[in-house]
Amino acid sequence: MNTIELFEDPNFQGTKTISLSESTPDLSTKKFMKRASSMRVTGDPWIVFTEINYGGDFEMYEEGEHAVIPEFNNKIASVKVVKGGLSTHKINLYVDKDYKGAVTTLLDTQPKISWSGMDNKISSHKVESGAWILYDKEYFQGNMMAAVAGDSVPNYATIQWDDKLKSLKHFTS
Repeated sequence: MNTIELFEDPNFQGTKTISLSESTPDLSTKKFMKRASSMRVTGDPWIVFTEINYGGDFEMYEEGEHAVIPEFNNKIASVKVVKGGLSTHKINLYVDKDYKGAVTTLLDTQPKISWSGMDNKISSHKVESGAWILYDKEYFQGNMMAAVAGDSVPNYATIQWDDKLKSLKHFTS
């Protein structure tokens, strides 16, 4: 089973704790918004985010005990499980919204997607496996978006990413 336990204080202490087995886009619904100071991860990796709806800064944590989380102490607002783990990575990039038009399937990190002829053209994606970081500049620079197995974005325009994807890499263990 995949779980993330969030603790109010470092070293798995505090009167408040929460255990989650599903991705949660808004920890305020669990009364644990920006309260975590340590965590325990069981099973597949989890990505934690500083904003609701999987926005803001993010970091992936693999199975194990994380007695302190200095970069994310009292900052976690949403969490997402990477179902299936990190053994394989596959993402489909589409030229048109709603997963239409030309498609490029990637299995590995790409510092520049211009090689594919799809530079300034990507409008939607579907992640089949693994976890990816998408960038709006070449060589893993600029604004970032995390995407995990099962995620899909049918229209980049709705998130101000239309035709902006320039590079992407997969999370590794």
